[in-house]
Amino acid sequence: MCKLISKTLIILMVAASLSCQSKNEEGGVNHIVLCWLKDNSDVTRQKFLASVDSLKSIPVVQSVSYGKLVPSSEPVADNSFDVGFIVKFKDKSGLDTYLVHPDHLKAVKEVLKPSLKKVVVYDFESN
Repeated sequence: MCKLISKTLIILMVAASLSCQSKNEEGGVNHIVLCWLKDNSDVTRQKFLASVDSLKSIPVVQSVSYGKLVPSSEPVADNSFDVGFIVKFKDKSGLDTYLVHPDHLKAVKEVLKPSLKKVVVYDFESN
């Protein structure tokens, strides 16, 4: 059942990511991050998402979309996470650069990691 939920979640996140692409944009790498927060209060969540939003300033990042869980009645939906975000890159090289970029490492160290109870990451290439 967990594998089915994970696969369905990936498909939904892929669809959401693809719908955000412009018509001229082809391919790319999507970095999907689902987060369970230690404290899911509005203040903490807003601080967390502001830190996610700051990742847009990293030169290799094409786009960042983020938000809180929208509960679903879909039987296979995972309604257990608090927030999620998708970071889009031109290619795997962009993802690799992002992962070691000082601004990303600072956000992870100062805000993101300390706020997390659990995190799940999915990376995939779109066509």
